[in-house]
Amino acid sequence: MNKSSVLIVDDDPAISDLVAQALKMNGYAARQAKNADAAFSAIASEPPDLVLLDINLPGISGLKLLDLLKKDAKTARLPVIMMTSHKKTETKVEGLLGGADDYIVKPFSIEELLARITALLRRVNNQGQADRILQVGRGAIRVDLDRFETTVSGKAIQLTPTEFKLLAILCAQPGRLFTYEALREALSDARDLTSGTLQSHVKNLRIKMGSSGDWIENIHGVGYKVRES
Repeated sequence: MNKSSVLIVDDDPAISDLVAQALKMNGYAARQAKNADAAFSAIASEPPDLVLLDINLPGISGLKLLDLLKKDAKTARLPVIMMTSHKKTETKVEGLLGGADDYIVKPFSIEELLARITALLRRVNNQGQADRILQVGRGAIRVDLDRFETTVSGKAIQLTPTEFKLLAILCAQPGRLFTYEALREALSDARDLTSGTLQSHVKNLRIKMGSSGDWIENIHGVGYKVRES
């Protein structure tokens, strides 16, 4: 029987109780916390093997809590699956760039959640830490979210923070068309990001990627996407 422990951090008791019950029925030890303070206390008293973290917590948000956990050496390697009602890929990328290992959108099936937990813990147990790498272009383009490194055909390329986040957003969902507006919103931390500067970032990104830059397609007047392999 699986003895792994999971900490559920969610302020919705209906969801938290349902997930806890399902985990216990499947051999996991489950604990619950309704906010960041309770989560910190639970982790300090008995570190879990994995954290299920809701993005919309009262007070300190799930993303902020994730950031605090990843900046603390004691909890930096703790596997985290984000739970949220947000369906935007840019929100998913924000969580992944913040250090989350996986992401699941509410409402979700218990079967899917259990599968994600099992897969993540297996990767951690086999590798010591889960790899968080996005791959597209038949594996030619690799975006390492932990090391903030990008390789194209095995060769490392140097990207600016905005270029890296832009590529991560596109690679997180190959085939999906992201409008200019959606990309500007996702890159809102970049100053003075107009349509013109966005196009300049994409142009520079494609140049740095060489021939693999052709995987990024511009749908004129609409937005950008990365072609599916």
